Amino acid sequence: MTRTIATPVLLACGLAALAVALAALNLTLPEPGQAGLPAEFLRIWQSEAQWPRFWMALIAGAALGLSGLMFQQVLRNPLAEPATLGVLSGAQLAIALCLLLAGGTPWLREAAGLGGGLAALAAAILLAGRGATGPRLLVSGLVVNLAIGAIFVVLALQRQDYLRSVFIWASGNLAQDGHGDLTALGLRLAVLLPAALLLTRAMTLFAVQDDSLRSLGARVTALRLTVLLVATLLSVAVTARIGVIGFIGLAAPLLVSGLGIRSLGARVIATPLAGAVILLLADGVTQMLGRALTGEIPVLLPTGVLTPILGGALILALLWLKRIPEHPAAQPAPARIFPLGATILALGLLGAAVLLSVFETLHLPGLSAAELWPGRWPRIVTALSAGVMLALAGVVIQGVTGRRNPNSGRSARRSVSLSAMPMARSPTSAVPSSATRSQPATPIRGMSGGGAPRQVVTPAPACSATGFSRSSAPCPSRGRHRWC
Repeated sequence: MTRTIATPVLLACGLAALAVALAALNLTLPEPGQAGLPAEFLRIWQSEAQWPRFWMALIAGAALGLSGLMFQQVLRNPLAEPATLGVLSGAQLAIALCLLLAGGTPWLREAAGLGGGLAALAAAILLAGRGATGPRLLVSGLVVNLAIGAIFVVLALQRQDYLRSVFIWASGNLAQDGHGDLTALGLRLAVLLPAALLLTRAMTLFAVQDDSLRSLGARVTALRLTVLLVATLLSVAVTARIGVIGFIGLAAPLLVSGLGIRSLGARVIATPLAGAVILLLADGVTQMLGRALTGEIPVLLPTGVLTPILGGALILALLWLKRIPEHPAAQPAPARIFPLGATILALGLLGAAVLLSVFETLHLPGLSAAELWPGRWPRIVTALSAGVMLALAGVVIQGVTGRRNPNSGRSARRSVSLSAMPMARSPTSAVPSSATRSQPATPIRGMSGGGAPRQVVTPAPACSATGFSRSSAPCPSRGRHRWC
């Protein structure tokens, strides 16, 4: 166990030392084109460009890391981050529309980004419905992400010349030309970070399932919306100033969990530090690569280009060290049903799409349908074939990755049915499994064998990645399982 924990700790310490070393080197080493310039220019360059960039990397990484932890805690998903519910995509689309319609003043760009991010979050929540749970919110966020991405692509194709700066901004650029953005972001985080810390106790409640919280009188929906609102404000405030920085909100909480930090209060403190280190390291590597690639023309690489690479490498390292849980929390086995209505609707939509695709370009003036048809039918067949193959690929991948899920397959359904049989026989089966592990049953009159009481043993609640079972009882494998 000591060796298992020592390796991630050494990895984290090495990343922190490397980030500090690269930052110190970039603060003192002049750019390739600055050789021979006066010392006064170098002093101004360090104070107005390099030092603000250094502090911006620290506070932006801390905010993104904390935002990712808040998303993961309330959604009960270790792979959730601010981009999961379409927050960053909504901010990106809103800022693009702002640049096209009203110009690019900083306060207007920030207001548009905040409005777009909050609108995307509201759309995801509305799609998930009342009393939305983690998986439903994640699926709704995926739908919002896809819809906003499609709109942004269409907008970029129509006004590509005017949106070039948006593409550069969307890559995540930490370059600073003063203390304006740093001061503005610092003031906003001075309000949002204490608010996030005050919500630590509320976030702790989400280690228990929603049904148990409601039975205790907690307002689950209000708590979840409050935490998501603060997390959204944190991520969008950073995005409006430096652009879209991905993987920080995903990698920082996973790194902290890989270090063996279990308490939420400790993770709330450690995750912003991890996010700051990761973004500082990515920015240092970006600046060094820019210096190495610079020739006659300076090369300025956005920091957001390297954060997915660095974050992906870090997550792969944690997976290799087996510090990320491989199995999701237990979910009820769905019943086998044949959705006749959904099938008829899908076939109707498919027929309408085929008809629209066939006849949408067969009415061009000057050309007959016979002349247009030879160039149209290959496109229709290609689209249908590609859709079928992508759907089959998704089914195969989900089937393969779900084989090790304890809640899938005939054995899981059989265990669920067997565990439900004693509940149908004994009136004491109404006692929740979280209240007791075993409950004696009352004798049933007229029962053969003298009516001796039977012992109803409730199966142990399943372990989850958060260290709690699906009921309010502690995880049964605590102390034996690494993630409990």
